[in-house]
Amino acid sequence: IDNVREDGCTRTREYKAELEVFPSGVTTLTWNASHSAQGFRQVHDGQNEKLQGWVERHCGSAPVLLDLYGGSGNLSLGLAERYGEIHCVDVGAPSSKGEGLPANFHLHRSPVLPWLQKARSNLVGAQKIEAILDPPREGLGPELAPIAEILKSLPVGRILLVGCDADSWARTASRLVRYGWELSSVGALDFFPQTHHVEALAVLDRRIDLTH
Repeated sequence: IDNVREDGCTRTREYKAELEVFPSGVTTLTWNASHSAQGFRQVHDGQNEKLQGWVERHCGSAPVLLDLYGGSGNLSLGLAERYGEIHCVDVGAPSSKGEGLPANFHLHRSPVLPWLQKARSNLVGAQKIEAILDPPREGLGPELAPIAEILKSLPVGRILLVGCDADSWARTASRLVRYGWELSSVGALDFFPQTHHVEALAVLDRRIDLTH
């Protein structure tokens, strides 16, 4: 940290330094880049393990799992043995597949809505699909309705909804309920101690077949 401060003092303009410390002791430093330029990562490792455990308990098994806004697979990579194929979609996903990833785990560096629009015709024939939705803090915004429409047209039986802003999370959950899913359970994890923020969780199950 002292080196970062010293380097910052030599700069003549306002700057941003993003310093990340991993449990292994490895650190990364990024200057003057957008937030999480090296890839999104949950800030609280202990609570992240609990979140991964929650996802594992509530996911079943299916031919396809969609991990939307999934980063590099924080919530889905450990589930590869339970699904025929996993598609992890995020604008900040790694640009290459990387070594050591399961053959059925596919990373897609793309905004979610265009990817869904393109992949829809290939997914519609799947016998069963499960989905994880973990959008950024601001939620889905104007893409909420078209994403819900596409998910409605696919055989998505269960959605796990994760959100770090309760208002945007609730809007998404409400929309999905109107489109044919129902809340099976909800929960929260305190990812941000000593603040009012929580990571909100929901399991939504399909009420009826809306694909026809």
